[in-house]
Amino acid sequence: MKIRGLYFVLFLLVALPLICSLSRCKKVEVHDPGTEIPPGAYIETSENLKFYLDTVASGFNIVWGIDFLNEKEMIVTDKSGKLYVISLEDGTHKEITGLPVIDFGGQGGLLDILVHPDYKSNGWIYFAYSAQGNGGVGTAISRAKVNGTVLTDLQLLFQTDPGMSGGGHFGCRMQIVGSDLYFGLGERYIAREEAQNLSNHLGKLIRIKDDGTIPTDNPFVGTAGAKPEIWSYGHRNPQGLYYDAATQLLWEHEHGPKGGDELNIIQKGKNYGWPEITFGLDYDGSVISEDTARAGMEQPVCYWVPSIAPCGLDRIKGNKYPEWQNDFFIGGLVSQSLFRLRVDNSNKVIHQEKLLDELFRVREVAEGPDGYLYVSTESPGTIFRLVPVR
Repeated sequence: MKIRGLYFVLFLLVALPLICSLSRCKKVEVHDPGTEIPPGAYIETSENLKFYLDTVASGFNIVWGIDFLNEKEMIVTDKSGKLYVISLEDGTHKEITGLPVIDFGGQGGLLDILVHPDYKSNGWIYFAYSAQGNGGVGTAISRAKVNGTVLTDLQLLFQTDPGMSGGGHFGCRMQIVGSDLYFGLGERYIAREEAQNLSNHLGKLIRIKDDGTIPTDNPFVGTAGAKPEIWSYGHRNPQGLYYDAATQLLWEHEHGPKGGDELNIIQKGKNYGWPEITFGLDYDGSVISEDTARAGMEQPVCYWVPSIAPCGLDRIKGNKYPEWQNDFFIGGLVSQSLFRLRVDNSNKVIHQEKLLDELFRVREVAEGPDGYLYVSTESPGTIFRLVPVR
């Protein structure tokens, strides 16, 4: 009996981890918050909500961008240069071919993806990527249509001028507001002073029409030597962009150097200070600027020291999480976590909570048409949905 008992214990020690591992991949019906939690799922109890991570799809490299074609399908980018459509029902996915040539390396590759708000009628999707251009590599924006598993009607809308050597600070998150397309561009790291120079696109937030033309009411149209696409400037490396239709505010966050990541409200023609003002130091500990504020330069809504390396930005508007209604969610790369921010009516951050602490690098966050919050992670690239438990 003792020998049999020992064999049984050994069986449990070997088999149970395998069973739990396999169960993490099991698809479950998530439309009912009372759904039984799958065995082995990661469960977390936050300050005001218990939830678990349901695996939507996995096996990617770095899922950089997420958007939704409809209530049953998401479209995602893998930084390595792959584009996929994924079923929200069973996690199956298909690769979409026909992308332009992408210069993959460093922080560059296939970046954000954006489905036009009128996708049902016009079929346009927009994607950002690093590509060879004038003088080197820069961020490009194109649009196309999905026809089965192939992109058609490919159009290049924007190319950063100038292109540069190096593989750092490409941006790039996008938002469409009405017929306007906004996106953020990094200063490519090696040219930080250019973020203050209106004659180039480096370290700028850009506004063009959704067909690539330039709005005539952009703030620097008609300014001698200035790029007419510029909406705001003095940015370091924008990695989150969100437009709140209820308040008509455009929110952005960007990486600081060693400390000084920022959350900003973007206003027409404003200067956000980089590198003339910053709350961070250079990576070797040296001082970039003695100033954290100057006249004529905007202050962030909040900043982080030490850095969290924010990436992805969304705000809960649906009814799946009443406890989190109107809270912002920001992914963290170096912090390997997900941040929840509560903002009051005067747009001040009054509370922060750190979720999924040190689990994985969170690259993107997006609220789906089903009201659930989706997050993507890196290496291995996995997409999770946060399912409340009540």
